[in-house]
Amino acid sequence: MTAPKKRILIVDDDPNVLAVMVETLRAVSNYVVRGVDNPQEAYKAASAHPPDLLIADYNMPLLRGDQLFLCLGVDPNDAVKAAPRPKLLLISGAISESEVHQLSEFVNGAASMAKPFAPEELRKKVAEILGGA
Repeated sequence: MTAPKKRILIVDDDPNVLAVMVETLRAVSNYVVRGVDNPQEAYKAASAHPPDLLIADYNMPLLRGDQLFLCLGVDPNDAVKAAPRPKLLLISGAISESEVHQLSEFVNGAASMAKPFAPEELRKKVAEILGGA
């Protein structure tokens, strides 16, 4: 029996960066990848189909990536009830690599990356987070 595919949700307000990340990870056969360009859509998508991994840009309009991740810990149908959170890969080109790393650790994220990064770096980091998936 084969292992179930890992669900990855990517949110980045830069359409070019989003497209490259989605294409890079869709090339891996055991990932199901969805990309969205705003945090509100990401929240809806994650609430409807919880991902195993959220890849979120730190600096987006209306809601930062770390804030989105924290919102995913609340059940959308019952604000008192906790919901399972995915693992978080926080990315940013707006703040330093050490700052994005500190923020990711602060919210208990799995990892962080500074933009720009090569597609191979992204594939390697995601495999690391998902346990070699």
